[in-house]
This record gives sequence, C-alpha cells and structure tokens, in this order.
Amino acid sequence: MVQADHEYYRRNLELYGAQYLIPDFPTDLAVRRILIKDGDRFRIGRSSAGRHRVPPEIDLVEDLGVGYHHGHLQQQDDGSLVLIAQETANGTFMNGSCDEVELGRPIELQDGDRIHLGVWTTITVRTTCTDG
Repeated sequence: MVQADHEYYRRNLELYGAQYLIPDFPTDLAVRRILIKDGDRFRIGRSSAGRHRVPPEIDLVEDLGVGYHHGHLQQQDDGSLVLIAQETANGTFMNGSCDEVELGRPIELQDGDRIHLGVWTTITVRTTCTDG
C-alpha cells in the first residue's frame, strides 16, 4: 500500500523544515495498492518527462523528495519480499526509525513493515490479503 503519510511528513517538517523548502502535504492523493508476485521486481522512484527515462513501476512523481531511482522491491524465489535501497539525497527509512536503510543490501520485509521515503511517502507491506 502506497500512501501520503501525514505523520511521516510532520516528522520531516519538524526535522528539516527550517533548512529546506518542504512542499505542502497533499490532500488529494489516493492510496494505491500494488500486487507483487512471481518474482516481480518493481522499481521505486520518480518519473521525469525531461529525463526521458522509463518511469518506475512505483512512480512517486508527486513527492519531490523521492529519487529518480530510489530503490526496488523484489519477490525472491522463496516467496519473500525484499527492499534494496539505492543512493539518494534523502535516504530510505523503515518503521519510523531515523536510521537510514543500508544501501544495496537486500532487507527482507515482513507483514506490516513500513518503508518511508521522500517527504511524505510510506509504503506499507502486506504479505496477506485483507479487505479494505
């Protein structure tokens, strides 16, 4: 589940608002659900028409704090899901921690894990199907 996370945004505003021009929190972004299965590898990033690149599968174009290739999610042969963070200016964080995720090292994800990136984006991992 990909969503604009007001709590994560507020934390960034408190930590960095005086140093950077932080855009206003979006109130009109829909929650997106993305199904990853059968060895899928989904790039996480932000498309840019000016750069003429293929847009990432998880395109966070609205969040200017997300890198053009921020990282990717991949399902492993055993069915587990991993996150591999790439080098970006703003980092990638997990489960509310202020410690950046180690770059390039696959991190196995569990049900309920939250990946924080950009100014307001949180990706919540669900390994089981739920309604709503």
